[in-house]
Amino acid sequence: MQRSTLIRRSRRWLIAPLAMALLGMTAQSSLAASQPVSPDTRSHLEAFWNAHGVPKATQKSLLSKLAAGQTWDAVDGKHTPVSSSQATSNGSQETVDTYADGSIVVSDLEQPQTPPTAANGITPLSVAGCRTTVGGSGYANYDDCKASSDTGIVTLAFYISYSRTRATTAPARRSSARAAPTTGRPSAA
Repeated sequence: MQRSTLIRRSRRWLIAPLAMALLGMTAQSSLAASQPVSPDTRSHLEAFWNAHGVPKATQKSLLSKLAAGQTWDAVDGKHTPVSSSQATSNGSQETVDTYADGSIVVSDLEQPQTPPTAANGITPLSVAGCRTTVGGSGYANYDDCKASSDTGIVTLAFYISYSRTRATTAPARRSSARAAPTTGRPSAA
């Protein structure tokens, strides 16, 4: 499973309930009372949307939905993104998912940093930050990586540990190879 899929699935289960709770919305958002959007909220949202290329007309529409007590597609948990873009910078992978109404979710997943290798080949291990352990059988364990998801009105951030396996489409084949001894001379086959 790709990391972006993992984050997207996590976001569906975490953001929608928290967003509704924090905004005081119910599942029947059409019954919510209309409220004007405060200047501070408007300014914050416009800065968030401008940073991620949301057109001004879409921003106006989203602010109108918010003022009318309606839920954006990005936070209601019922919709899937119509487009998605990814970029890697500053040690993290950012994914911007855009929904049909123009609302966005910006997800960020910290990438492990490669520690410097000493001249003798010994590599120091980090005590903090995102790190990975790679196995020879196609798996990688990622530990203490910061993940975040932001809709403009709700931001979630947490540290996760997860494993990835490399999928293969080739069928498994029986191997006739034998293990070599770990000490002494290799045995003749």
